[in-house]
Amino acid sequence: MIWQADHQVRHIYLTDKHSPNLKASWFGESIGHYEGGTLVVDTTGLNTRTFVDGYQTPHSEQLRVVERFRVIEAGKFVEVNIHVEDPGAYTTPWNASNRWRRVEPGVAENDVPLTELSSSAAAGPLHEMACAENPGSYFGGTIQIPQAVKPDF
Repeated sequence: MIWQADHQVRHIYLTDKHSPNLKASWFGESIGHYEGGTLVVDTTGLNTRTFVDGYQTPHSEQLRVVERFRVIEAGKFVEVNIHVEDPGAYTTPWNASNRWRRVEPGVAENDVPLTELSSSAAAGPLHEMACAENPGSYFGGTIQIPQAVKPDF
């Protein structure tokens, strides 16, 4: 998953199980599988520097999040249903949901006015400009991709 605003990348591995000795990190470890047309993502190993929402609600390292992503309304939206469990921070599990609107010329136009507070974008696909798979640069030239001498996990 690539966030367009700040180019963060979250990896969802389509493997069968979580790592045995998981080290807590910013995005944790996300393992996904498909149930029909729904991508189910189980995430554990999130460190306590992160928050579970935009209100900076804290959590413990016992946090487990299960997300169910699916395309709805003839491809106009992606919907995610989220199940959160954290016995170290909450007395009961809880659920949430979110939707993202597809914005692409000729497919799904953006009819929401753009303002400095809007969460929508102008029509068009996501432009990759600086990542390991496409090391282009807004500033000309190329960006050096960091290389580790040895794995840090």
